[in-house]
Formats: sequence, C-alpha cells, structure tokens
Amino acid sequence: MILRKVEWDKDREAIKEVYREIFLQDYSFWECSEERLEAVLESVQASCGKADRVARVAVEGSSIIGFALGSIRPFFEKSYGLIEMLYVREDFRNRGYAKLLLEAIENFFRQFGILYIQLHVTNAEARQLYEKSGYVEERVVMKKLLTEKV
Repeated sequence: MILRKVEWDKDREAIKEVYREIFLQDYSFWECSEERLEAVLESVQASCGKADRVARVAVEGSSIIGFALGSIRPFFEKSYGLIEMLYVREDFRNRGYAKLLLEAIENFFRQFGILYIQLHVTNAEARQLYEKSGYVEERVVMKKLLTEKV
C-alpha cells in the first residue's frame, strides 16, 4: 500500500467513486446524482491547492482504496485542525489503512503547530479507530430528516 498526495488529474475519477460510496452508505437520504458528485469534487479540488489543506490517498496496486482530507481552521488567536473526510473502501477496511491516513493528516497538522483536531464521525467502526487513536467525544450532533430526498 502506498500513501501519497492527491494528484487530481490522475485521481479524480477514483475519488469520485469513493465519494459515491460515501453518499450511498452514510448519506443515503441525499440523491446521489452526477451533478451533486461533480459539485462536491469541484469544491474539494479547488480547496486542496491551498497551503492550509491536506489531501491524501491510499493506493493498493493501481486502485485508490482510501481518501483523507483535512484543513487548518482559525479559532480566535489559535487554529485547529479539522479532519473533513477520512474514508476507506469497505473491501479494504480493518487492514490499518484508515490509521495510516489518520496519522498522515495528524502529521500535516503537527507541521503547523496545531494542538487540537476536530472531526465528525458517522459510523461505529470509524469511532473505534478514533477512540483508539486518542480522540474523545466532546459534543453530540443531532439531525432530523424532513423529507424523503434532499
């Protein structure tokens, strides 16, 4: 397995498929249209060229099997790290790939002197990974679905 920076020209379609899996598994109440996927990718791609952002892929053979995205966010006089996305394709879970992606994002934040990292977790497997890595629950996010599809 190789962990490397995202190369958008080369990786875009594979990352799009990762996002498609995320939408279908974790956000099934949203319509997973091509237009929505393209809009998400354009937003992510545009932001990734900035110095305060980090994007990494995990590659097995010639396939992208995981993706992580983080950013540095201002907070009064200090800044904190935000892990915006960390996802490993279902067939490749429980092999340590997510931990390696998490460590890569954490190391990026360390280079900038970031002391505090925040993330949102949507499934039990990921929650276990974060807890084993020293993350603790701070808040609870609640939601209510108002319509069938958004």
